[in-house]
Amino acid sequence: HITAGLRKVAPYYPAKGNHDLERSGGTRYEKYLGMETNTEQLRYYSFNYGNSHFLVLDTNNLLSDEPQLQWLQEDLKATQGKFRHRFAVLHQPLFTLIPRRKEGSDRLCQKLQPIFTAAKLWGVFAGHDHYFYMTKRDGVTHITTGGGGAPLYDQDASLTQPGDKWGKFHHFLRVKVTSKQAQAEVRDAEGKVLEKFTICSH
Repeated sequence: HITAGLRKVAPYYPAKGNHDLERSGGTRYEKYLGMETNTEQLRYYSFNYGNSHFLVLDTNNLLSDEPQLQWLQEDLKATQGKFRHRFAVLHQPLFTLIPRRKEGSDRLCQKLQPIFTAAKLWGVFAGHDHYFYMTKRDGVTHITTGGGGAPLYDQDASLTQPGDKWGKFHHFLRVKVTSKQAQAEVRDAEGKVLEKFTICSH
């Protein structure tokens, strides 16, 4: 399996993407990435690491998934004030630089962004769009890190706002979390730092 090497040396917490949906009703995602979670499933769950709390969501059918939305609200309420940092991990981003995907992102944003803002979530990590994009909206830092090796997408800079960072390149993120802040480095396949930014500081 493609993640076998990584999983031997680092914790691995998957978020279900659109290519993990199986029309035949199969469960390869669960079979190959199976692990115990606090929801007894891999579609959505949460975990703690150090001083941080992470929520992993399944955004494929989230808008009509009332059980997941209810769980999200309950998890955020239960962890309010108990962790220095709280982050969300999901597949489809709330903000995109691809015009044909903007309508779908907007619908997701209308549902989730008010929840994230009210809960004072610090950062949201997404994939789906094959490029790098960072934008801060209503106090929440949104990061799209879709440069893992697939063909890259063109970006429409007119969809950005002042302060955003973006680029069409293969990359990975390295995030350093301390008691007061979380800082990210965007690195290429050789490890060269391409961008730096602060996710949160408080």
